Amino acid sequence: MTRSIQCGGVWTLLCLGLGLAIANIVAADGRAAEVRTLRIAADDNLVQIEAVEVDTSNATPLLKYWREKPKDTKLAAESGCFFHPLCTPDGHTVTDLAPDDHPHHRGVFLAFVEMRGAKLDADFWGWGAHAPIEGRRIVNVDKAVTELDAQAITTTFDNAWKVGDTVLLGERLAARTRALREANVLDLEYRLTPREDIRLPQWAFSGFCVRLRKDGKIVYTSPKGAVDLPPLDHMKPELDWPAEAWYDATMTLEGGKQVGVAVVDHPANPPCLWHNESRIHMLNPCIVAPGEVKLTAGKPLVLSYRLVVHDGPVPVELIEKLAKEFRAAKRAE
Repeated sequence: MTRSIQCGGVWTLLCLGLGLAIANIVAADGRAAEVRTLRIAADDNLVQIEAVEVDTSNATPLLKYWREKPKDTKLAAESGCFFHPLCTPDGHTVTDLAPDDHPHHRGVFLAFVEMRGAKLDADFWGWGAHAPIEGRRIVNVDKAVTELDAQAITTTFDNAWKVGDTVLLGERLAARTRALREANVLDLEYRLTPREDIRLPQWAFSGFCVRLRKDGKIVYTSPKGAVDLPPLDHMKPELDWPAEAWYDATMTLEGGKQVGVAVVDHPANPPCLWHNESRIHMLNPCIVAPGEVKLTAGKPLVLSYRLVVHDGPVPVELIEKLAKEFRAAKRAE
């Protein structure tokens, strides 16, 4: 049974500020796993989800979603509306925020490096080399709704891509979080509705991005196996990696610990090439790499991705199973 709770913009157990505990954690084959539940808590700036062991009350972080730019951060972009940290079942962080090499990068985020409107242009990615970044912010504009079922938490966020006080594009993000025994799974559906006709020029990178930590050796894997392709160039989209159902990035940290995340592309998304830059540590299914994308005022662009966050070596069999399930699901356009 699904129910929705909205309590003054803060999701709480019985609206008492205690967080919201639901969802038995199971294995990917449906068998019961250790007894844990998911717990969500939020304030005006931050939404966080944890897995909690019922017997001990020990909590392991799954993710945080920042509705506003965090204070006391080196983040160069002015936008909020991103996930960091994103964690494995053992609680290890896989993402990075405001790294020294690209301080505008921010965990798991969606933004375009160049947008051309009828009157206004923008770079919401945060680079600023080919479109303006001043006054360009992605902001949370409405209280979110949390829906609960037996195995997952789904949170829906309403955001606005703003140039000053003008909304260039509206965003509705539905984020469904599950904690399997083998991996944490995050399903994201972005519904972007432009207020005017907008061009997204061709770029090698842009759009949905998972920025990963850089303190370990990284190996990329696709359904065809370990990836061994020439280096990428951010100015040459023709060098991006070919379209695949999914790519995984697994890092070996100091001491030999392995952590990773796979991004699964939904077949209903526009065609993409992948800007998986090993020197930066990112996964980026780029819908503007094959060519310019045109958005029509009032007509939504829907983008759907599944993230599989894991400990240990890349779990190919599990990713294939979850990718097949995700890609077979129809979505409302």
